[in-house]
Amino acid sequence: MTTSAMAPASLALTAHGEAPRWRELYLLAGMRAASFAGDIAAATAVTLYLQANSYPTAFIVATLVASAAPGVLLAPLTGRMSDRFDSRKILVAVALSQVVLCLVMAAWLNPYAVVALTALISAGLAFSHPIFGGLPRSMVGIDNVTRASSISQTSAMAGMLVAPALGAFLAGSFGTQWALVFNAITFAFVAVGAMLITTRLHAGRGAASAGGAENANYSVWRDRLIRTVLLATGVVVTCVSINNVLGVYLVRDTLGGTAQQYGMIGSAWMVGLVIGSMAVGRNKRMSSRAQVLLAYIFMGVALLLAAFVSSVWLLIPAWLIGGIGNGTMATNLHVILNLEVPDAHRGRAFAALGAVSNAAPMTGYLVGGFLLAAAGPQTSYLVIGTLACLCACVVAPAMLRRSEQQTDDSLDDAHDRSLDEDLDGAPVGAPDGALDGALDEVALVTSP
Repeated sequence: MTTSAMAPASLALTAHGEAPRWRELYLLAGMRAASFAGDIAAATAVTLYLQANSYPTAFIVATLVASAAPGVLLAPLTGRMSDRFDSRKILVAVALSQVVLCLVMAAWLNPYAVVALTALISAGLAFSHPIFGGLPRSMVGIDNVTRASSISQTSAMAGMLVAPALGAFLAGSFGTQWALVFNAITFAFVAVGAMLITTRLHAGRGAASAGGAENANYSVWRDRLIRTVLLATGVVVTCVSINNVLGVYLVRDTLGGTAQQYGMIGSAWMVGLVIGSMAVGRNKRMSSRAQVLLAYIFMGVALLLAAFVSSVWLLIPAWLIGGIGNGTMATNLHVILNLEVPDAHRGRAFAALGAVSNAAPMTGYLVGGFLLAAAGPQTSYLVIGTLACLCACVVAPAMLRRSEQQTDDSLDDAHDRSLDEDLDGAPVGAPDGALDGALDEVALVTSP
């Protein structure tokens, strides 16, 4: 990295009294991009395998549940472990175990093994995602969290952007097994990268008790701001996930679109994801809380527009708006958790975010089926778009109100210093589905 990319603010010491480690941040971003690309490419290939071999739809549903359930069920355990144990050892151990599991799935490809091994691989992701989310602050310090989160999230979403096409190409040209081998290679890259990273999520073991007496009774779900953000995000992501059920019926049946047009519309949302994530690092006027609220509204408006369009092509700008909101939300959620949650509890905060990012899509798929049967596509879009916008309005006072226990002055100063950095040379140009990441780490990322 060039010296020009290091503005004075970016040279501020981290919480551990060390200079920011930007090279490690870029390595972490590459690890996340590879992990997302490998996971979603493999998921795409496995879905095509199950469909092509005429296995019952129940296997596809079971695979989706297996990819999401561990992030929800294991959240209390994975968050606590992230805060208490050596984060590098966890990342290396999890990634190496995932290499083995992917190779076993490639060698033993049948629907029952796919479901079981998907659950085990996803359990590993439940351990690694809280660490991926919290490491940027440890690497570069609180003053640089916004820029670091933008770099990390943009890289992850770039991996999401190319993954479905890559998975389909590998499965179609070389077979499903090679898509799984590719996923194993990405996990091996994550393991090697974790070995090269010297930064730990916390300075030492027992970090949960290192925050001082003032943080001894802290709980993510008792924190008014964090609780509000997580619950509101769950509602909005559920609405967007319902769109995943409605979209194909709106495009193919109501609007008379082709399969190719349906694919183009989905790509517009994915492009918006990357644009929204990149924009966060360059927005110097709005706080992260305000940006999250605006992102909720963007996604709600996109869903509302779908209720009134008369042409397939009009969905492309609507989905671009929704994707921009999705990317802005996902990145700013990382910023908020890194800035607002006490250092010793960041692992648990990101585990809670991962639980929301996996539970909301499962809820959305279930509700979407009932809503589609009861009201049809366009009326359903009117309902979910209105709900998303109302959710933003309801939580706005709580999200923008100053905390009674701590003023936001220091956090606003840190946010402003981070945004005022010289971004030249920063590789931000470079995403579960919400079920997969959404995820993961989620980053809460939902594609139509």
